[in-house]
Amino acid sequence: MDQRARLNRKLRFRLKGFFCKAFTNLGRILKILYILRYLTAPILRQTVQLQLNKSNMGLSRHTIECL
Repeated sequence: MDQRARLNRKLRFRLKGFFCKAFTNLGRILKILYILRYLTAPILRQTVQLQLNKSNMGLSRHTIECL
């Protein structure tokens, strides 16, 4: 492998790591923003609680049927 190909390979590896870190940090930022929205928006909180209650009802119904 010549020197140019080796440099290209190193550069691609570094760019791959850079983009992985960038997407990870973007995901963290989006998660924090969603949590802050959840804490400050009562309508969003109510919607999430309603969905959680629906899924819990489905789970409890499934558990009762299995018994």
